[in-house]
Amino acid sequence: MNINEISAFNRWWTEGRVPEHLSKRIKRDLFPSVWNMMDRRQIISIVGLRRVGKSTLMFQLIDRLIDEGTDPRNILYFTFDFKGIELKEVLKTFQEDLPGQKKGRKYIFLDEVQKLNGWAESIKVFYDLDEGLKFIISGSSGMEIEGISGKVLAGRVFKNTLRPLSFGEFLKFSGKKEMPPVNSVDDVKEAMLEGSRWIAEMVEYAHSGGFIEILGEERKYRSMYVRSSVIDNMINRDLKELQGIKDTDLVRELLKIFSSNPGMIVDMSSLGDDLGISRQTVSKYLRALLSAYSLIRLHSYHRNFLTSSKKAKRIYPAHPCIIESFEEEMDPPGIGKIIENVVVSHLDPGFFYRDGKKEIDIIIRDRERPLPVEVKYSSRIDGKDLRTISRFVEKRGPEMGIVATKDLFERRGKILFVPVFILLSMEEPVKTCKGLFDSME
Repeated sequence: MNINEISAFNRWWTEGRVPEHLSKRIKRDLFPSVWNMMDRRQIISIVGLRRVGKSTLMFQLIDRLIDEGTDPRNILYFTFDFKGIELKEVLKTFQEDLPGQKKGRKYIFLDEVQKLNGWAESIKVFYDLDEGLKFIISGSSGMEIEGISGKVLAGRVFKNTLRPLSFGEFLKFSGKKEMPPVNSVDDVKEAMLEGSRWIAEMVEYAHSGGFIEILGEERKYRSMYVRSSVIDNMINRDLKELQGIKDTDLVRELLKIFSSNPGMIVDMSSLGDDLGISRQTVSKYLRALLSAYSLIRLHSYHRNFLTSSKKAKRIYPAHPCIIESFEEEMDPPGIGKIIENVVVSHLDPGFFYRDGKKEIDIIIRDRERPLPVEVKYSSRIDGKDLRTISRFVEKRGPEMGIVATKDLFERRGKILFVPVFILLSMEEPVKTCKGLFDSME
């Protein structure tokens, strides 16, 4: 390898900054928290589903470093889409053959690092030598990035998960009017004056708002893009090549099943019988899809986490636009299920509640106290819809429960009703909802 081969990825060495088509103008909401880690010694990892913008985030970090005074030649970017290349070879070429480097910290950006054999061990060698190298790595295979780094690089990595676009990011990247921050009852009432507008935007977001590159595109193109650029690449590259998954058609079928019924409770044995495979194979394929960030898993809530981990699981697509990519092959779920998927994606709660036939969609652990959240995408909600969540609040002792509605905002006893579009606008939903709840006494 020679320096000219590497310089093709690092045009700021000669041009002084990152080309605009790589760094983009608008930044994801994750950018500030990642940037705040840049002056620490620890390795930064950026992980997430394919096409969510991990590489763009890296280029934006590089551009910011240059703006803040870092010499462009002290920054290396390299992608391991190319096989047979060793990290030691790349770093040696960068450090020894690039003229004009300044003294001080060197920033090493390694994209799709999971494709490099022995990547964690290689990085550990340089990290432990403390040669002034700051590593920023990205990948779309959690089994490779998180699993291996957890063993080899324990205590040396700051993990950051870049998810599909949030509702607020969808509005921002689409060039639409953004919802103002919601911090008080008056803020909610102000937003609800344009409730029909925000509901329409939210529904559009649910169908098409997960990936920047499909914003504003027609439905047919959106479905094709998610199928080919996200799902097919994920299965054929991340799962087949890296994890050795052979039956890719079955993996795809499993993803389609989860997309047809967001929030389904997984019975490994019956699902295996339906697909003609063993329970163990279903479990293996499910872990693979989860490791590629294409699915969200909720555990059945129990005070003891070990008990929760052994009980039933609910599975949702990472974003409902994955559902749309399968609509030609299945009957799509109703809008209520799709909105429930949106809320789960936004809150990323970790748990649901199930006791016999009684269920609550979401349980958020808040300082070890369970906060129940039900999604009822309706303007009218009567007492029978609230029996389970009301009983949960009464018996389990949380100060409140939340019901996410279509356009209903009120408080009934210990239950706060909040429109979904309001909930999606909250940066800290638990804290904000508690503030609204307390102020409505």
